Amino acid sequence: MKSRLAILIVIFTIKSLSGLAQSVVEDFKPSSVTQPGKQYPQVNSEGRVRVSIVAPAAQKVQLDVYMSLLCYYLSNKCLC
Repeated sequence: MKSRLAILIVIFTIKSLSGLAQSVVEDFKPSSVTQPGKQYPQVNSEGRVRVSIVAPAAQKVQLDVYMSLLCYYLSNKCLC
């Protein structure tokens, strides 16, 4: 009985961890709201967003994810 439980735990753990390894489509391109001459933010065909933040002297950095999602769901016709 104990070995059966241990086997079930191992199987469950392996299945859980395999879901974490997701492949990301690397077709990122600058968003329609990206400033001219800038490379980021970028969006891929899955709707994933890639950003770059350079703030070497910053005490605090925040990223507004809501507006990025809103822009994506409005077919890149952002109201910002």
